[in-house]
Amino acid sequence: MKRLLILATTVPTSPTDGTPSFITDLAASLGSDISVTILAPRVAGSTNISKVGDVTVVRFPYFFRRIERLGGDAIMPRLRAEPWRLLEAVALALSMIWHSWRFTSHRAFDAVNAHWLVPAGVAAWIVNKTRRIPYVVTVHGADAYTLNGRFSRWVKRRVLQSSAAVLPVSADIGKVVSSVGGRRIHIDHVVPMGVDLRSVVATERTPGAFLFVGRLADKKGVEVAIRALSAVPQARLRVAGEGPERSRLIDLVDQLGLIDQVEFLGRLGREEVFAEMEQCFGLLIPSVTAPDGDRDGTPVVLAEAMSCGTTVIASDIAGLGDQIEDGETGWLVPPGDVGALSRMLARALADANEFIELGREAQERFAGGPLDIRSTAAVYRKVFAEVTP
Repeated sequence: MKRLLILATTVPTSPTDGTPSFITDLAASLGSDISVTILAPRVAGSTNISKVGDVTVVRFPYFFRRIERLGGDAIMPRLRAEPWRLLEAVALALSMIWHSWRFTSHRAFDAVNAHWLVPAGVAAWIVNKTRRIPYVVTVHGADAYTLNGRFSRWVKRRVLQSSAAVLPVSADIGKVVSSVGGRRIHIDHVVPMGVDLRSVVATERTPGAFLFVGRLADKKGVEVAIRALSAVPQARLRVAGEGPERSRLIDLVDQLGLIDQVEFLGRLGREEVFAEMEQCFGLLIPSVTAPDGDRDGTPVVLAEAMSCGTTVIASDIAGLGDQIEDGETGWLVPPGDVGALSRMLARALADANEFIELGREAQERFAGGPLDIRSTAAVYRKVFAEVTP
C-alpha cells in the first residue's frame, strides 16, 4: 500500500462547517490501496487528530489560538483586508514547514501532495531536500497569480522545479506557473478539483432566485452581481458565504435600495449548499481579477452546480471559460461587466425553460468529464504511480 501525505491549509473539520471540502473529497476518492494522511493548520473547533472516512487529518498549532484565523480562511483576501495578519501568515508557513519535517521523520511516506505553492509547496520542497520524498504540487490560483516580488518568484520557481509533477486546476494557471518555473517544468495535466455527480434531479426551481456561493472576497465579484441586480427588479440573490467583503457588500445593498432583493445567508454546510442549489433558479459566479492580480482558478462551486443540474452564469475568466460551453452548458459574460450580467439575468427570466435546460445539459455531460471526482482521482492516481518508487 502506498502512503501519501497531503499538505493543505483549507480542510474542513466537519461537513457542516462551510469550509470547501475538495481536499478531503480528493483524498477519499483515491482508493483503498493508497493510505492518505492530511497535515493542516489548527482551526476553531478542530481536534489534533480526526478521521474523514479512512483519511486521517492531523492538525498543528501555529499562532495564538484565540486569534488564529488564516487556517480556516482564504489567506490572500484576508491579508488584503487585515494586513497585520502577515505576522500570522509567516507563523503559519514556518509552523507548516517545521511540522511537515518532524512528521516525516518518524512516518514513512512514498509521496507528498502540496496544495498551493505557498506555504505547503515550500514545506514539501524542504521535506524533499532533507528526506528525499518526491512531491506533487497542486496550484489553485492565488498561489500562481499573487506573491510576484523577486524573492517570492524565486521561492515559487524552486518549488516548481524540484517537484515531481505540477497539477494546475486551470489552463490559465498552467501558463502562469510555466512562465514562473521556466524550461525545467512541464505541465502534463490540467486537473480541476472534481465532485460527485448528484443523484437528485430538481424538478421545481424558484423563479428568479439566483444564488452565489463562495467567500466574500474581492476576486469573487459579488459587487458586480449586486449592481447587476439593480437593473432587474424581478430577480433576487441569495448570498451564501462569509469573508472580508461582507460588511461593505451589505452597505452596498442598502445604498442601492436592494434589501428586498438580496439576502445574506452566512456560511452554509455542504448539504445546505446543495439544498440551495437544487432549489435556486441559477448560480452566479461573477469572478473578477482582484487589484493584486488574484483570480479564480476553477471554483469547485462550478462543479457542484453542474453536478446537480443548476444552470450557471459565470465570468469568462480562467478555468470558468475552460469548463462552460457558452450557450450549451451555461452562459459566460465578460468579467466585471455589470451591464452584460444584467442582460443575462433578464434573458434568463424571459425564457426560463431555455435557461433551466442549460443546467440539465451540463448535468448530462458531467459524468466522466473533467469536473467528475472520478476523473480527478484517476489523474492523481496515475501521477502518484509515476512519481513513487
